[in-house]
Amino acid sequence: MNTRVSLKNVKFFPTLSEDSNCFTATVYFDGKKVGECENRGYGGSTNCRFASREKEVEVETYCKSLPKVVYGQHTFDNNLEFVLDKCFENWISEREGKRMQKDFDKGICYGTPNRYYVSSFQVGGKRISIPDLLKRGEGLGLLRSSCEKLRSEGHVILNTNLPFPV
Repeated sequence: MNTRVSLKNVKFFPTLSEDSNCFTATVYFDGKKVGECENRGYGGSTNCRFASREKEVEVETYCKSLPKVVYGQHTFDNNLEFVLDKCFENWISEREGKRMQKDFDKGICYGTPNRYYVSSFQVGGKRISIPDLLKRGEGLGLLRSSCEKLRSEGHVILNTNLPFPV
């Protein structure tokens, strides 16, 4: 597991992503800026420009020393490109997780973490958040029955902020 290589200042361009993720980022090694990387999003490699040849060799050597990558029935040596792409995937997961956490207050989130829907509540024609709904007398019952209805339709409830197990 990589603990020394990280990305900051990530800029993601989903509309330009065709066969791979289109992004740019600053590469850090042991907490220090060592270069820049980019992927144009058309299926090519993630490219790096390092501040010095010495840093490039140091980071590449570290990446190659990491455990092999197991993908299905295949095993591959680790390398700089794989580590950078994994760092980017982790960045995406964190960003989506934060977005999902915000949506949890808006309503019941159901589906999968990669593609989910929000079922919101309305009182008097206005949307109401789950925390505000729970302040109302009928709120807990309404929330519970809405979750039960979604589950009976085969949906998976993703919320972690509900006052009862789902």
